[in-house]
Amino acid sequence: MKAYLIGTTAGDDVCHDIVFANTVREAKVLANKSDVTDESESWIDIYAKKAPEFDDMENATKDEINLKKFREGWFWGTKPTNLMKRIQLTKSFINGWRAIKHI
Repeated sequence: MKAYLIGTTAGDDVCHDIVFANTVREAKVLANKSDVTDESESWIDIYAKKAPEFDDMENATKDEINLKKFREGWFWGTKPTNLMKRIQLTKSFINGWRAIKHI
């Protein structure tokens, strides 16, 4: 399946997500049912753009998709999520291990 970046152009609240569908129309239908949009949103305000970097990840876990989003530069707000904390701890561990290895 193809990955699509979904969102809405209406309102001040910027929110995006990834959905998996075969066509743009299917992606927009999924977007209309998601938390990203409100069902009262106009169909015209909902967008779905191809996100080829997420293609073939429909069977991935939520953490795997979030890790991919993190690596692609996605931002979740000012408070780090548990996944981001785990990634930071992992990076700290790897950097510490490299420092010890070079002693």
